[in-house]
Amino acid sequence: MVASASPTILVVAGVLVEQGKVLLSQRKRGTHLEGAWEFPGGKVEPDEDPREALARELAEELGIDAEVRDPL
Repeated sequence: MVASASPTILVVAGVLVEQGKVLLSQRKRGTHLEGAWEFPGGKVEPDEDPREALARELAEELGIDAEVRDPL
């Protein structure tokens, strides 16, 4: 039996560096990998530009307004 391929899920993550410090967020209680540290971000919705997705995720998760620039 051949396993079918999983659909590709596009995700974004913000790497914010200011004054030599890097912004990380901690996963919420009750979620997968709760308490783990990660770069903030999330899934890109269908027909959404990845830059817009990252700005949306940063606003939703951290309540911050960010100017998203060129992808790495």
